[in-house]
Amino acid sequence: MESADKELIVLGGHAVCDFYIRYHEFEDIISDIGTKSKEQMGAILHRAVMYLKIDKYRELAQEIILKYKKFDIDEGGPLSLIFKNENIDTKRDKEFLRELMKSNAGRRTTYAFTHFLEESAVSVVDYADIIIALCENVLQMEKDKLRVQWGIENEISKLIMALYDETANSEKKTEKQIAEKCLDLWDIMFEKQLGAVREISYKLMDR
Repeated sequence: MESADKELIVLGGHAVCDFYIRYHEFEDIISDIGTKSKEQMGAILHRAVMYLKIDKYRELAQEIILKYKKFDIDEGGPLSLIFKNENIDTKRDKEFLRELMKSNAGRRTTYAFTHFLEESAVSVVDYADIIIALCENVLQMEKDKLRVQWGIENEISKLIMALYDETANSEKKTEKQIAEKCLDLWDIMFEKQLGAVREISYKLMDR
């Protein structure tokens, strides 16, 4: 009975999302986040991610995702799917990514974003504001929440290091400021003893 109930919740969430995106119906249901369970929000969010690759539905899909961004995104990890199957374009969707990373980013989403940037072979400097927003969001988490998100600090360590590496020796004022911001973020990590701070601190001092 329980599995059947869960299946109905998922189907209901998918249907509501479909009707909203395709026919502009059920806006009141989509907007009423406070009355929904995690299962309902997860179903709607999962479905919205599937619409990201369809041009004419992308804007509404992104709207739903940002509306639900405070949902515990590592419950099933629906947002980590954003970075798979050509759902996202880092240049086209830069503003969307910036807003997304201001949310309570979880371990799976952070991991997916980090590896998406690595596999895309893009310059991380182009996404400095997104990376900084993500790192600041993670670093302001309470210790108890960080324990639940085990491993997330190692992912943001990679991002901070990669961003620092590309900006530390630059003559451009904006990139110098980014490098300084990376060091500020690193100081916070060191103070909180998050991730492999000692090892990477030595690497930073050697640069």
